[in-house]
Amino acid sequence: MKWVKAIAGIAIAAGIVVGFKFYRKFQMAGDVRNKLLAACAESTQCATSVNTHFDHCFDANYDWGNRQRLGNLDGPKFADCINEKADEYFTLQPE
Repeated sequence: MKWVKAIAGIAIAAGIVVGFKFYRKFQMAGDVRNKLLAACAESTQCATSVNTHFDHCFDANYDWGNRQRLGNLDGPKFADCINEKADEYFTLQPE
């Protein structure tokens, strides 16, 4: 019976860690998207490009991290990805 409690404790701890990583990724994605759309306020082409290519480029350039380091986004590569997909250069530096 002790081993069942130990396995349950490990499963709960692992679920919390994985859940936090997903929460952090989706929170960062929302923040970055909002900042980019605010930076593209004057240009509808820029906003369309961000909305069209954001998910693919974010997922391609987001690093989940490991036990010692939180996940992060490679900003320059992310901006280059959106510009490359849009076939146009936008200044995508979040404020």
